[in-house]
Amino acid sequence: MLSTNPPDIQDISIFNMFVKPIIKGPDEEEALKSFEEQVEKEQFCAALELRIALEAEMLLKRKRRKSDKKFNKEFGVSMQNDIDHVSSFAPYCDAVTTDRGMVKLCKGEIAKSVLKKYHCILFSNDNLGQLNDWINSLYPKVAEQFKV
Repeated sequence: MLSTNPPDIQDISIFNMFVKPIIKGPDEEEALKSFEEQVEKEQFCAALELRIALEAEMLLKRKRRKSDKKFNKEFGVSMQNDIDHVSSFAPYCDAVTTDRGMVKLCKGEIAKSVLKKYHCILFSNDNLGQLNDWINSLYPKVAEQFKV
């Protein structure tokens, strides 16, 4: 539920130029112009860049679909939450766990081209053994660093 008094957004936020107009009363042309300028200069944050790539990948996947029987599962709230999860953490983490569908989406051409910029490894139920091996491989590095 939205309150009648929206929160005051700090001017220091990188998203201020997008979020503030939406909350206070959007000027769509101005917001779009600001967004286009950031895209042209490639100055948007890693999470936003990855989110755009994942959304584009999802739209391409939808275009190739022959049936909409599983539409909500593949494109609904759950998938949006997965996109939020991966785009928020993958640029800044060494490893992220998610479900099979999201890992499959991340293997698409657009998403993969952005994900390769980051050193994050994606794990799902299909490769949890590899996650365990990866965690075990970290022990010697940590032990040496802290002289354990």
